[in-house]
Amino acid sequence: MSLPQIAISYQNSISQSIVDEFAAAISHPKLDLRTESRDDSVYAVVEWLLPTALVIYIGKSYFDGFLKEMGKDHYLLLKKSLIKLKSKLRDFSFIKTTATAGKIAKEPIYTFTFSIYAEADNDQRFKLLIQNNITDIEYEEIIEAFLNFIASYNDKTLAQAILNKLSVGDPSSKTLLIAYNFQKRELEPIEVKRGSSP
Repeated sequence: MSLPQIAISYQNSISQSIVDEFAAAISHPKLDLRTESRDDSVYAVVEWLLPTALVIYIGKSYFDGFLKEMGKDHYLLLKKSLIKLKSKLRDFSFIKTTATAGKIAKEPIYTFTFSIYAEADNDQRFKLLIQNNITDIEYEEIIEAFLNFIASYNDKTLAQAILNKLSVGDPSSKTLLIAYNFQKRELEPIEVKRGSSP
């Protein structure tokens, strides 16, 4: 079965109305948009490769097929809808991690509520980690940077310096973790050992 152009995967604790509103905002008769619900889970170990409560997946065919036919209007609509999601998720209770006996779990740097995946080459995918405790303006900056990043990636216009950074990660991993560096004003890969957090 072919991969969707955009997919929404969410835990049952996410309000159905949030998912429905986002799906309705970006829906189009020619867009292959799919949604799936998942059982809620609580993890004992912080693991950034595990899915967040709400996952938005953007396939290569969204850029290679849909946008080439439909133009940039939907791209701008997707960006606007992703930015709007933050306010919808503001009151959502983040997934909590449990500490082992005698240890206090640190507040995670990145939220377990929401992340965005984008299909890359060679059966790999990017996962955008989004920081906790950021302002609406900072969140908008992250979304803008990530969408520009994956658009350039699919257009083969990413700077060689960025491609070199992406090649540093574990080549055996199917998921390349990236996050926005506010000091450098750019996305950068996050290297994480399995079973630990950055």
